Amino acid sequence: MNKNKNIYVSFFSAWVLLCPSLVFAVTGDAPHILFSSLALLLISVITRKPFNNTVRSYVYASTTVILLGVFMEILFPVDTFRFFLLPIELVLPFFLFTGIAITFFRQTRTTISLITAISIITMMLSAGVVSSQINVRFDPGIAFWNSPFKYYYIISIVDLIGLLFLNFSKNKSFLYFKGDKKRKLFLKYIIIITAFIVTLASSELTLIGIYKYQHIAETGLNKIFAKYISAKKTVLKIESSIDISENDKFFGKDDGNKILFRVLSKSSPGYMRGRVYSHYESRKWSATSSSKPLQAEAKSEFLTVSTFKRKSAKESFDKTLNLTIFPVKEFASDILFAPGGTRQVEIVADKLKEDVDGTFTIENADYAAGYSIISSNIDAYNAPILRTFENSEKYLNIPENIRKKLSSISDKVFKNTVSAEKCVLCLSEYFSKGFDYKFPPETSKNTDPIIEFITKSKAGHCELFASAAAMLMRIKGIPTRYIFGVVCNESTGSDRWIARKADLHAWIEAYSFEKGKWFSVEISPATIRPNAKNKIPSTLSKLYEAIVMFLKNIFAQIKRGMLLQSVMSFLSNIFAFIKSLYGVLFIIFLVLITGIPWLLIRKNKKREKDISEELRMLHKLLSSIEKKLKKEDIERCENMTIKELINKIKMNGKNTSSKILKILTDYEKIRYSPDKMTIENITKLNKQLAESFK
Repeated sequence: MNKNKNIYVSFFSAWVLLCPSLVFAVTGDAPHILFSSLALLLISVITRKPFNNTVRSYVYASTTVILLGVFMEILFPVDTFRFFLLPIELVLPFFLFTGIAITFFRQTRTTISLITAISIITMMLSAGVVSSQINVRFDPGIAFWNSPFKYYYIISIVDLIGLLFLNFSKNKSFLYFKGDKKRKLFLKYIIIITAFIVTLASSELTLIGIYKYQHIAETGLNKIFAKYISAKKTVLKIESSIDISENDKFFGKDDGNKILFRVLSKSSPGYMRGRVYSHYESRKWSATSSSKPLQAEAKSEFLTVSTFKRKSAKESFDKTLNLTIFPVKEFASDILFAPGGTRQVEIVADKLKEDVDGTFTIENADYAAGYSIISSNIDAYNAPILRTFENSEKYLNIPENIRKKLSSISDKVFKNTVSAEKCVLCLSEYFSKGFDYKFPPETSKNTDPIIEFITKSKAGHCELFASAAAMLMRIKGIPTRYIFGVVCNESTGSDRWIARKADLHAWIEAYSFEKGKWFSVEISPATIRPNAKNKIPSTLSKLYEAIVMFLKNIFAQIKRGMLLQSVMSFLSNIFAFIKSLYGVLFIIFLVLITGIPWLLIRKNKKREKDISEELRMLHKLLSSIEKKLKKEDIERCENMTIKELINKIKMNGKNTSSKILKILTDYEKIRYSPDKMTIENITKLNKQLAESFK
């Protein structure tokens, strides 16, 4: 029996697994899967000797597949919104790496069938991408070349050819087969070809059907796709206008535990501004300011990260806050969340824009690289500076119906108070009496939500508290603006923080003419403010977050072009971990799981030294005989003697078993006759065993 792998089978196995890797690299924007598959398949082709079919090999292979899949997902996250129905970005790499792992084992018909199935499945999965609008004339002859999936069709045909060669290379004697064997093999080829034809035809017919009946199905399909994608997405899309009566988009409690981003910081990041709104009308806050790009500082040719500095808001500050923020891959907002006192932003992006109210918008940002912020300890953004009431018009805008309904209430709340800071105290006192949290709040189509909240329901969420406070202060003549952002206070360990969807929040900023600056105003009751400072994370969650943050930080630095810093960060984190309690426990655990097996192996080796070379060879020979017998469904039970094994073989009656019977009889004579136990006799038996199965 040839122990080495067939080079043709290895080559065509690599061929059929590279095809779906190539398609997925395009549809999933995941070149790392292609490169890793190429490297692993190259190793498989070069490795001529197959792995043994043992439980240990299966465990090692499956563990490697899982680890590869997990690390690929953490280090090179794939955009989840490219694919439809299944989480293909997770499923496909596991299938692919499983197929590659199979190529390292013996090339049997079972393994080739598995590789064939995996190739077909992954080819179909990789094409489950949400396509762009179809603009194809489905005329005979040119439909293929006009199709947006033509590259997929071409690679599918190449894959089909590879599959045929793969299955044929293991059965070169196909033309000489007769009867059932030939029919089975022929049927196998027919199934493979049919599967591909059905796949390609169904893809083409689906496209033709959508195009032909587009005028009938377009509306219904769009609704279904929109509902599906909106349910799948956890992307936080913060529009330039926000309806405070449609609040379940942001403040629903069903997915409140979803993490938006992780933060590295010495102290709590606190209030982080998202988008700023200044105009209110017909239930909606609108951002009316236009954004201008910030000038990026010159960067080294080795760095991909750009540094942007604010020129406005030149107030002095005592403390500096350094934040490194890692948004999760589902969180792909075009708005940059940052503290109000942000001075500098480092991010891998084409552009960073800012409007007069301090809202950052980004273009083509690489979220996997995260972004870093240097900020003062000020929550509010102190710009623009308002000198008079005349240039404050946009921050004093009040719809006429609200002014009529709330003017008397504003007078009652503030009385003769002049200072903006003291007016805030009056507001806090007013809302602390008789107002409560309620989600969803009671709203009416005929009445503005702010009016209904203050005059009737007196129950709502942070959006209503903030909006009502903004209107009441504007009636008083104090400029205000509405802030939608997040409050990040949840700690997961030393210098590590996370912001969840439940931490999304609305508050306002007010302007003090006396002090000539903006300041934050928090009116929402303490019971409904995002506040996770008192949450105590479990040991496992802290360990998990530490590992995730460690990997994200290292990978972000590599993506930013900071190779040396990433190496130093890696080493410093390793040393810090070793010095911690978890590090000590891990080292003890590592010593135990490696030290004990090492001692046992060493003990066994000492025993082996006491055994003669002849006995060692006989043990090896008996092990080989037992493996051969297993293929004949004859298994030696525990404590079974050689004589009992011989009797069991005689009862089997198979031709191959009778060959082994003679060898086993000779083995018994040699084993229990010291004068016959020689290396020459044992070597002769080994040769007989090998020749009996040629």
